[in-house]
Amino acid sequence: MIGKELQEWRRKWGLSQEGLAQRLGVIRVTVARWETRTRAIPAFLPLALEALENRMEIGGGGKMKAIKAGKKWGILENILFETKAEAERHIEQIQETLMKACKIVNAFEALPEQEKARLEAQSEIDKALMHLPEGWKDIIH
Repeated sequence: MIGKELQEWRRKWGLSQEGLAQRLGVIRVTVARWETRTRAIPAFLPLALEALENRMEIGGGGKMKAIKAGKKWGILENILFETKAEAERHIEQIQETLMKACKIVNAFEALPEQEKARLEAQSEIDKALMHLPEGWKDIIH
């Protein structure tokens, strides 16, 4: 699905960006960004829109449409749960990385001043060497 298709779908069902955003649990700006392609449309969105269609049709659609919509919402909930679990795993990885970085900073802070100065100087030298043309690095070392 692309932004233009989303906009056409929304208009077909008589929804404003705000109305669609409320039904999807996002803010209006998110819908606008999806439509203008400044933000990627999530993979689950077509399924969510189909489920919304079924919900909007239930008023005149009878029991089968309600069951169908319920199943689709269940699938959508599973997708969102998996996405949330994946995000939580990434957060844990980030927290572990930050803990390691804090340990390194603490170890650096515990070093004598002379060793700190040497490490900082070496870091600056390494940065400067990155900008030299090939061959010059060998001459300097």
